[in-house]
Amino acid sequence: MPSQAGDMIGAGRQRLGAESTVGDAVRATAPLGYPAGIFSAEGLARVEAVADQLPGRLTSTFGFEVELGKPPGGADFALAVTGLHGGREMLAGSSDFEFRLASSEQPAWAAVRALSQAWADPLSGLDAELHNLALEFDLTEGVEGVPPPNVFLGARSGISADSPMDRRREERSWAWLFDAALPVLRGRLSRSQRDTLGRCFHSLPSGSRAFQIGVMLARPVEALRVCILGLSYDKVSGYLESIGWPADPQELDEQVAPLLERAESVIVDIDVADSVMPSIGIECFLGEENAGRGNGAPGTEEHWSRFLEPLVEHGLCTPERRQALLDWPLTAVESRARTWPAHLRDASRFLGADLESSLVRAMNHVKLSWRPDRPLQAKAYLRVQHRWRPAASPIGRPLVPSPLRGG
Repeated sequence: MPSQAGDMIGAGRQRLGAESTVGDAVRATAPLGYPAGIFSAEGLARVEAVADQLPGRLTSTFGFEVELGKPPGGADFALAVTGLHGGREMLAGSSDFEFRLASSEQPAWAAVRALSQAWADPLSGLDAELHNLALEFDLTEGVEGVPPPNVFLGARSGISADSPMDRRREERSWAWLFDAALPVLRGRLSRSQRDTLGRCFHSLPSGSRAFQIGVMLARPVEALRVCILGLSYDKVSGYLESIGWPADPQELDEQVAPLLERAESVIVDIDVADSVMPSIGIECFLGEENAGRGNGAPGTEEHWSRFLEPLVEHGLCTPERRQALLDWPLTAVESRARTWPAHLRDASRFLGADLESSLVRAMNHVKLSWRPDRPLQAKAYLRVQHRWRPAASPIGRPLVPSPLRGG
């Protein structure tokens, strides 16, 4: 639970309007306000302004990205869309529920619409491979309206080199990405970018997989973000060398390794244009045992506290940010809320008195972003997820993998 001594901002308040928005969920998630070390008032207002343009039915999972070495300010915002509850059809413009941006001719939104239409088409074959889309919004100071999203494609089973197949069969296993999904979002890959991506996939060590591919539609870059799961840190240097990474693995290790001692698993993010770029992200997670504990359970806060200590010591996280992250976990429940998204209240009435709606705040991960020509940077990714829970159950934090990524 949040520390009662900590300042709070943005306590949940009612927004007037017929159809609920993601912004309503943002406010409901902060019944007592958010820890002041997460956002500034102006930064939270930017998030809410964008979230209020997004229908509440679009997603059940959203989150925030905050840089830890700076004072509280703004945050980037992200949400995940699946094919389960109509979100995909809203992006495709084929839903009974209106989503104004789905009909926008702005190039990024038009690309998202076209991809979602193909994803929803059973004849395209994309649904067999694509599990979710995560939309990330860069909310820098001065941004107006809803900016174009960066898009992360979440694969159902991921791309791996585990199977003892020949190279041609291996390439066919990721053809959906090269020949269907990516061309719709950003045009055909160049031959060199296609070859470089193929080398990154083919070189994956046993047990690892590329489970998410990011297309930065909101940024003036051609590089794609490849997110790799199941690659232990002791294998990172060898993998980077095998794909032609142009930086020095020893320099990376000297800066990053001391900060990973308390991380129980990592995800590795690489950027791929016509060649592999020198930038790299190391996403740091707690183990499932700790991530699944309820709010206030022994060990959860202490584990994150120990992980964040060296980040504070190295100037990558301010003490205020550290305390705000420890105060972040919370479960907001409908029965105790002053305001709640209307579509979730409607669903609760339909399901009856045995279940109630909850919005669960949790730490997802901390990412260390490294480039040879820039200082190391740390960001926290904070998740909010809707869950149905027995009406009489104690408040806790369920273990749910999140598709949300960030830049």
